[in-house]
Amino acid sequence: MNKKIPNVAIFIILLITISMLPQSASLNLTEAENQSFRLFQFNSTTQIIVDDSSGLDDALLPLESVEVGITVKFKVNIQYLANFFLSNRVGKWILFRDGKEEPTATISLAVENYPDWCTAKIKNDTVKMEEISDTFVEANTKLNISIDKDAIAFQKSNITLKATFIPDDKWGIESSENKIDVEIMTAYAPSIDVNLTNFTRKIPPTKSTIIPIEVTNLGNGETTVSISVKNQPDKWNISLDNNTMDISIGETKKIRLNITPVKNFKNETITLKFTPKSTSDASLEGETISFAITLSDDGSLKKEENDFVGVLILIAVIIAIAVIIFIFILLKRRTT
Repeated sequence: MNKKIPNVAIFIILLITISMLPQSASLNLTEAENQSFRLFQFNSTTQIIVDDSSGLDDALLPLESVEVGITVKFKVNIQYLANFFLSNRVGKWILFRDGKEEPTATISLAVENYPDWCTAKIKNDTVKMEEISDTFVEANTKLNISIDKDAIAFQKSNITLKATFIPDDKWGIESSENKIDVEIMTAYAPSIDVNLTNFTRKIPPTKSTIIPIEVTNLGNGETTVSISVKNQPDKWNISLDNNTMDISIGETKKIRLNITPVKNFKNETITLKFTPKSTSDASLEGETISFAITLSDDGSLKKEENDFVGVLILIAVIIAIAVIIFIFILLKRRTT
């Protein structure tokens, strides 16, 4: 039994000596050969986690930016040998082949993929783990997401985040990486433009007047616009050829407002209201736009009446002249 002990001690010393051999460059070995030359190569685990994704639960509007916390975790899977390789000076030397008291692990961070309608950036390209342990050590950073101004509504896509650990060539630790997908969606942003050339108009009494109106969808999704007329004067006939219309992104559509007033009026004001809603989800409603149109008598009916009176007077004059001439002729005949 006593003869076997020296043999075991010699074997242990041999393992340590082999592990402490110089780097591959000095032995003219490739990196792969250098790694295979080690008697041990411990696995590592790298994780990247979104701290609180609730900020991304709601859809994001164009030009909106949101920042979420990111936690990066790292550990070496040494298990039962952790005390020796991570706490013992000799063990550290064997594991890292470095005289540093506390080696640090550098984790590279990247946004590997994101949709073309947004910008995604991680605040730090790398984070350092000031301690290497067999339990997770953490570092924190931020992810910033900005939605482009032209982003179309209701688009869903993933942002892929990647964390990578590449060890020093001398270390007896394998590389590791982790990827996660963060889902985001664009929100509906209603916006319309109403083109009405004149808000004060003179119109003829009792006759129909048509006022053309153009509505343009400036929002980021197909929009249904509801149009209504308020403050309609009593006994006036006012109608729209369409009370609602669906308008695609960037499209302009025309409607006609038909007004027939009563005979006698001075100034009246009506109000037009335009309300945009998402065509696919009517619960998503934008701000109502209101326009007041002041309508006044153009005087055409009075002119017609005056013209009619003038015609009657002219006819009466003509008749009177004819009667006088007739009487004159009649009298002249009697005298002869």
